[in-house]
Amino acid sequence: MKPTGVLVLGAGASGMSCVRHLHGKRHLIICDTRFDTDQSPIPDWGTFYQDFPQASLIKPKDFGRAIDSVSTLIVSPGLPLNHCLVKKALSSGIELVSDIDLFMEAADAPVIGITGTNGKSTVTTLVSLMLEDRAFGVGGNLGPPALELLNGGFAGYVLELSSFQLERMAARSFDIASIINISEDHLDRHVSLEAYASAKRRIYRDCGFAVFNGDDPLSRPPDEVPSVAVNKNERWRVIDNGVVIDGRFVHGDAIKLTGDHNRFNVVAAAAIAHVAGAKIDICQRVIETFEGLPHRTQTVGQIDDVTYVDDSKATNLGSCIAAIEGVITQPSSRKIVLIAGGVGKDTDFSALGRTILGRVRSVVLIGRDARLIAESIPEALVVFASGIEDAVAKARKQAVSGDVVLFSPACASYDMFENFAVRGQAFTRVVEGMSK
Repeated sequence: MKPTGVLVLGAGASGMSCVRHLHGKRHLIICDTRFDTDQSPIPDWGTFYQDFPQASLIKPKDFGRAIDSVSTLIVSPGLPLNHCLVKKALSSGIELVSDIDLFMEAADAPVIGITGTNGKSTVTTLVSLMLEDRAFGVGGNLGPPALELLNGGFAGYVLELSSFQLERMAARSFDIASIINISEDHLDRHVSLEAYASAKRRIYRDCGFAVFNGDDPLSRPPDEVPSVAVNKNERWRVIDNGVVIDGRFVHGDAIKLTGDHNRFNVVAAAAIAHVAGAKIDICQRVIETFEGLPHRTQTVGQIDDVTYVDDSKATNLGSCIAAIEGVITQPSSRKIVLIAGGVGKDTDFSALGRTILGRVRSVVLIGRDARLIAESIPEALVVFASGIEDAVAKARKQAVSGDVVLFSPACASYDMFENFAVRGQAFTRVVEGMSK
């Protein structure tokens, strides 16, 4: 008899959402590479079996034997597809599916998929606010896992999707799909920019409508997909003193979010939401009131006429460059003291050197790849620091009146912190401590 079980590899948030969704419907086996460590996401197996009596937990050493009793593999986005356990399962002919596949099979309402290297969380949040009166739920890579939304009574869904989610997703048809931009990121996982972009563009397969970045060829959908190209469409674009949404001008002074990249984000969000049925009046109201998400160019303090900005969400170089250009739009006497560093993900940081000229007074570097970054920016005054507290103290000494201390790491956080949010909170605590 052909096996019909499901093996869930990864017991984090998305993996457990799959367990809750499938429990009682399919035989489930759950494995996690951390089950052999003190970092196990399920420390109490007894409690797990009380909640999921028809499921089984196994350690990695038992993974090979479990393959024979399953037909389907679900892999956490945090685990690369070239991991030895994944390769062992797939070589046995097991079907690979994702939590997004399960969600799309079960969802009976319109689904909007949004991805991009930078800005996707901001755009996803803006779209959800613009569609709030139409009862759209938001989740995926931002907020709750997609499957957790199914019982919320929503009339539609807005999903933020990462390249890791998209690369393991089967062909699914989003009603509206959007790529905000594509630049180098996660090259330690995707090997090349081309492979990374290819994973991102899976979002467009058989989609009903696309909204994309007209200035970014990598974000372009297939020609047969009806679409709006932001900045190439007269009705949807950023202009010198504001933005145009569906032909309506909104002055830049009325937009709460700062930076040219965020002007693009609000136009893209309005275009997506409008296609989904949002009224332009509501889109404009959100644009004029939304102040941004935490850890994204967020001002967290001002000390001795120096402004401190938390941009810990800048986990890649493109986001860091956008923050630098947004804080100081033109070279002037007002300068940035940049705090950066962490895990560089095989990024070429030479573009940072070109960006900081005329804008950045000095660069304070922390984390695993601090020396590598320093070698890529020989034109910069570089100071090394042992951690966040030391970095802020050294940045304070470097800054002069009117300057901005910008914490925009351009790197992943996991060499020093659990995630970007914890990293941003640490920076904020140090700044707040200095101001007392």
